[in-house]
Amino acid sequence: MVEGVVRSIDNDRIHVLFDLGDDITEQVYERRQFLDGKSPKEGDRLTVFVHMTRRPLELPEKHEDSSEHTENEQSPRRKAAIRGPHKF
Repeated sequence: MVEGVVRSIDNDRIHVLFDLGDDITEQVYERRQFLDGKSPKEGDRLTVFVHMTRRPLELPEKHEDSSEHTENEQSPRRKAAIRGPHKF
């Protein structure tokens, strides 16, 4: 279980920041991933539960956006995208 805060909403994309102690992660969700059209509002706190499966998953390749930081500089925020049939 991880808790986060809705940072912003951009059309059908909901940006959530998760403070993991030593790392801040930004996760982007789509409105359709929330049950019964109950999408959150900016500033709402969310709790996310992760369910694991036994089948291997293909992980996307990491792509660095050079406009955000240089090669030697570490970004304090990671961005990830959920793909597939996720419902929250």
